[in-house]
Parts: sequence; C-alpha cells; structure tokens
Amino acid sequence: MFKLATLGLVLACGCAATTRYDHEIPNLVQVRDDVWRSGQPRTLDGWRYLEKLGIKHVLKLDFIDEGDDSAAAAFGITVHDVSIEPTTKAGFVDSVENVFATPNKKQIEEIERLVGQIRDARGSQGGWLIHCFNGHDRTGLIVGYLRIVVDGWDKHHAWSEMLDRGFHPELIGLDRAFHEMTDK
Repeated sequence: MFKLATLGLVLACGCAATTRYDHEIPNLVQVRDDVWRSGQPRTLDGWRYLEKLGIKHVLKLDFIDEGDDSAAAAFGITVHDVSIEPTTKAGFVDSVENVFATPNKKQIEEIERLVGQIRDARGSQGGWLIHCFNGHDRTGLIVGYLRIVVDGWDKHHAWSEMLDRGFHPELIGLDRAFHEMTDK
C-alpha cells in the first residue's frame, strides 16, 4: 500500500503542479517547427486547435483508457498508436520504479521508424504531435530521443530538457528505455 501511495504522490506532485492547459490540451509546447508535444487532447476544440497548428500526425503513447484519439480523424489527423502501458498486477502497481515497463523491441522499432519519418519529412507532410496522458514521461522519452536523432543534440542536453519538462527518472522502465535507445 505504501508503494501505491508513493506512486500517487510522485505523479500528483510531479504532474499537477506543472500542468497547464492550452485549448484543453495539457502541457502543449512546440518542440521544433514541425513537432509539438503535449498531454492527451481533452476536447473537440483541442483537436480543432491542433488542426489549425498544422498537425497532421499524432504519435500516441498513452493507452485508450487514458484518452481516446478517435476525434483526430474528423480533422484529417492520422494517429500512430505506440501505447506504452503501465505495468500492473491485478490492477495494483507493484512499485513506483516499475510503473512503466521498458518498451518492448516492437515498440522501440516503431518509435524509431516514426522518428525517422519525422526526420525525413521535415514538415513536408504536416506537423506532428507527440503525446501521452500528461505530456511528461512517455512523451519526454520520445522527444528526448528525437532531440538526439533528429536535432543532433548530445545526450546530456536532451536529458536536461526531459527533466525540465517533467520527466520522472525514477520511472525506471522509461529511464532504461532512453539510455538503451540512445546508447546505440
């Protein structure tokens, strides 16, 4: 029970205090000319706003129970679902460190493919939104990877930005994934 309470405290303190909304979209930030990051868009107006920003593709990292992206289609936005789900045992998170498992090989390959598509398109196919539920941890992992692979940042600089945007390194599965993906 202590571990579950600790998880709640970590996520509540880390996310709630830094969550801001722009058109019902939590933590919406432009990363580069053709890439934005955020939490789960909450309303049709949010999706409409993303369309106005030129978003044509979404890399969805949260799972359907956290938010539904089906409204994106009404605005001509394609959703690429690479959901990184939390690990649970009978609905109970066993430890803060293991809230999210390290993405599996298939997920990592899909993330690498999509980040390569972002790199190769350079905005010619419209903008991208990378999002999870709050836009901190799973999103931070992918944006950190993108910063290194696409923008040529060094690992330390990307890591610093991840932390500044709310990434929780105590989520060992995501932390491990960042180092595995960037140490290749």
